Amino acid sequence: MSKYDFNIFENEKTLDYIATVNEDGTPHITVFSSVLIHDEETLMFGEYCRGKSKDNILNNPFIGILAMTPEGTYATGTACWTKRLTSGPEHELFNNIPRLRYNATYGYEFIHFLSVQDFSTLQRTDAAAISESTLKTEAAAAEATHNQTESVVPYVGRQLFAEDDALKFIAYVDSDGYPQLVYVPQAKLVEGNIVVLDTSLNSEELNQIPDDAPVAIMAMVPRLGASIQVEGNIQRETRAGADILLLNILRVYSGNTPKAGYIYPPEPIDAVRLFRGALDV
Repeated sequence: MSKYDFNIFENEKTLDYIATVNEDGTPHITVFSSVLIHDEETLMFGEYCRGKSKDNILNNPFIGILAMTPEGTYATGTACWTKRLTSGPEHELFNNIPRLRYNATYGYEFIHFLSVQDFSTLQRTDAAAISESTLKTEAAAAEATHNQTESVVPYVGRQLFAEDDALKFIAYVDSDGYPQLVYVPQAKLVEGNIVVLDTSLNSEELNQIPDDAPVAIMAMVPRLGASIQVEGNIQRETRAGADILLLNILRVYSGNTPKAGYIYPPEPIDAVRLFRGALDV
């Protein structure tokens, strides 16, 4: 009998999310499309391009996992990165299996291995509970709009948060050093610089987040293949009779092509003072 139920990864339409730890100890969420089962305690994924998450796991091997099917079934867990390979049967598998669309164009340079530390039983989203928590969030958000300044999340990012089919997750780093991922479809972006969410949905998991803890919240729209991530320190408040988490956004990360990276605070653009090119011959 397998130690963990990894059947969710057998579904070709499963979307996988991994939380890693930045150098400053804050969490970072990434969408993964290439998680496969290696054995009853190990998962593996292919690297076709280098992003922040891959750099993070080479510095800190602790990660959080959340896998979700289109039907709303999901499971969460934690894992420890152990190694990466550039050849062998696993490498050939990733570069030849038909369902991994990225290998057709780019190919996978590295295959990474994750030793799973824990993995939950399958959970199902509750539409009625989501609706109730969303209504509470919207009522609380209405009380949180009067102190807002200009938006730090760009228009496209605000649209991603507002889409009805957006999948939203919050990540924090637990006391054991492992990032934890929680499904928060009720999260609402308010005027582009704070996020509010009622805690009645997935309350057990949300109540584990320490006060003032640094967190990341991602909104991802699968049909668009686009995501936006906001970061800051969480605050607990009571608004409109609901217990809420409130995030004042300090950083914004875009995971979209052609170049993923932080888009707020904006990086300064230095003036070009010297040019060397084809004419310098």
